[in-house]
Amino acid sequence: MIAADKYAEDVLSGKILACKWIKLACQKYQSDRKRTDIVFDEKQANRAVNFIERKLRHWEGSWRGKPLLLEDWQKFVVMQIFGWQKNGRRRIRSCYIQISRKNGKTSFAAAVLLYHLFADRENTPQILVGANNEDQAKICVNSSGRIIEQSPVFKDLVDEEVVKISVYGRNVVGIYHHERDGAVKAMSKNPQTQDGFNPSLGVVDEYHEAKDDALLNVIESGQGARPEPLLLVVTTAGFDKTGPCYTKLRRSSIEMLTGKTQDDSHLAFIYELDEEDAWDDPKVWVKSNPNLGVSVFPEYLHARLVKAKNEGATKEVDFKTKNLNMWVDAPTVWIQDEIWSKNTYGIRKEELIGMPCYGGLDLSTGIDLNAFALYFPKFREVGGRIISPVLWWFWIPKSRVKTEDFDYTQWVEDGYITVTEGVFENVIDHKKIIYDICELPKMYNIQAIAFDQRLAYHGVVQELGTVFGTSENEEFITGLYPFTQSMANVSLSTKALEKEICNFQLEHFNNPVARWMMGNVVLKKDPVGQIMPDKSKSMFKIDGVAALVNAKAIDLRMDGMGRVETQSYAI
Repeated sequence: MIAADKYAEDVLSGKILACKWIKLACQKYQSDRKRTDIVFDEKQANRAVNFIERKLRHWEGSWRGKPLLLEDWQKFVVMQIFGWQKNGRRRIRSCYIQISRKNGKTSFAAAVLLYHLFADRENTPQILVGANNEDQAKICVNSSGRIIEQSPVFKDLVDEEVVKISVYGRNVVGIYHHERDGAVKAMSKNPQTQDGFNPSLGVVDEYHEAKDDALLNVIESGQGARPEPLLLVVTTAGFDKTGPCYTKLRRSSIEMLTGKTQDDSHLAFIYELDEEDAWDDPKVWVKSNPNLGVSVFPEYLHARLVKAKNEGATKEVDFKTKNLNMWVDAPTVWIQDEIWSKNTYGIRKEELIGMPCYGGLDLSTGIDLNAFALYFPKFREVGGRIISPVLWWFWIPKSRVKTEDFDYTQWVEDGYITVTEGVFENVIDHKKIIYDICELPKMYNIQAIAFDQRLAYHGVVQELGTVFGTSENEEFITGLYPFTQSMANVSLSTKALEKEICNFQLEHFNNPVARWMMGNVVLKKDPVGQIMPDKSKSMFKIDGVAALVNAKAIDLRMDGMGRVETQSYAI
């Protein structure tokens, strides 16, 4: 029995615990083996596996220099990619693999890439490696080059310059096989610049981050003249369920597996939990981590789980997406409502009078909500926790109190939102905002105010500076700070707030507007883990959260805990 047959049998018998998509992939394999219009060439299948295991060596970590041995699931994939034949040519033209981090996906992609470069029957192999950003694409190219350097069988080829490894700095950036006229290169930042390249193999890493399908379109359009083109997409799950990975490639893969559509040229292997599985149950983690115990270890996952449980929010999202391969909607889990609701300790607002605090101002367009927050850092210890209270003020034009999108009437009647009634009822009266904020130093010891300079409409900030600079309350204000809204900058205060809220160290006085806005927040994330509230993707308003993030940023700056790009307004 060959390895692919055994894996399918072990999955379907329950010997290997797998999700429904992998079971369907195994059922399809067994069904296809009985067909007469296609052929499974065991010789070609074993040839690919033998090349990888006998000739390639790991290049990093504790495996450095050791044979690159494939796990059962990896053999199942490789043998199908290169074993299935139809009309004398390779049947498989595309393969989608969705799997958790740390399961050796980069090494696996590099192994397939190197087999294609050195031993596949495609003439003049041209291999294009793409990702959502150029740096990510270069990781796979670098791994491929380092594997060559560690593999003794290729030493003479490199020494004789039959194979040339191009290095820039400490990373391999290109591989050239002069004898086969083959090449490996990373796709540049702009996919369209690859026009004219004729890839026989396209490898795409972390496709979940893609905003559109331009990356795949460029690769597939360039493969038109190839008799046996191959596209390999290897990715983890992500946060964007509107992107092409989730809405197109994953969906079409599932439709193929369920039999809704027929596609003999496509393979799909989706390693994830089933819907009924509890994400915090270690017994099911192997479904999304087929390399559990090999390259990803239970202790590591347990440690990640503890962080996700204790800190919640983005730590939980990261654990679910990166380690359990779950597609997660960020807006529902950044700060869970049950966590937010527990951040109240019965502190009376009157106790804050005269106490030092920092302000955060979020000015929207003239027809929207505007928000101001006062953050009182480390106000009091309650039950072993240092609590920081927050107060909010909200303003809205009269005509926007009740719209097709939302009705703020009750919050207006309860005093949580102030309606401005300027000359034009459909435009915010900034003079009212200025007046209300200028009254606050009479009660609170405001140390500084941060604002997004891009949204400082109608001279509001300049007027605040003038008023505070000439008023009797000047001693309360040390500066107005334009707070740069860059990802690196905002991430510091966003993460600090997240930690504070998840550790139940905030007092929000059960402000219903703030609670609603916190539930609306969609996080923008970048590949290095930085986060910030994303107004463009949040369905409803988050101005109060943005104001609090600004206020927290100034607290961090004054406390010397974080770099905040600001410029003090002398007043």
